[in-house]
Amino acid sequence: MEKSEIAAILQGFPQLNFKDAFVKTCANVIDHHPRSAGPTFARDISERYLAGFHPSDGASPFDE
Repeated sequence: MEKSEIAAILQGFPQLNFKDAFVKTCANVIDHHPRSAGPTFARDISERYLAGFHPSDGASPFDE
């Protein structure tokens, strides 16, 4: 692929700070639904971006 083609694609489809927006969106979801942050990347985001976040013990609500 030519550099001019790459430039045209990036101009037509800018990233618009996708990474930051994605992380903030994930943190917001977990803030409202803390049990959704099981042993996944979501837990890492929570521990970094949500003050006072305490991960659950991993128990499923269906284990009861």
